[in-house]
Amino acid sequence: MVNSSKGKILISGTHHDTRFMMRVLLEMWGYEVAEADGEEETVTMAESYMPNVILVDTSRLFDEDIKVVSKLRIANIPQLLPIIVLSGFTQTKYQKAAMDHGATSMLAKPLDLDRLESYLETALPV
Repeated sequence: MVNSSKGKILISGTHHDTRFMMRVLLEMWGYEVAEADGEEETVTMAESYMPNVILVDTSRLFDEDIKVVSKLRIANIPQLLPIIVLSGFTQTKYQKAAMDHGATSMLAKPLDLDRLESYLETALPV
């Protein structure tokens, strides 16, 4: 955990290695980061940790992984909380599905780290 954090981010995804690498990067940027694996753990963590942003990393099972966004939108968290989907599926139908489930935005993998950092700096409180 980082002193004088830029904000709190929850990373959700089924791949431990991806969550770990994202955590290290985000902590280097000065964010406080928590991780969650799967729908139930993500919702529980979101309600207790109260992040400023949630990053949802999708895998090859996009249709299954995206369901966590819908669960988050009915959970006990602020409705305007940014939920960013990270996905290698960049076709319009996947972007539409992410937004239909309640995502705020979707970033393509491999991630443009400058774009991610810029988005976080804009989305999070100072």
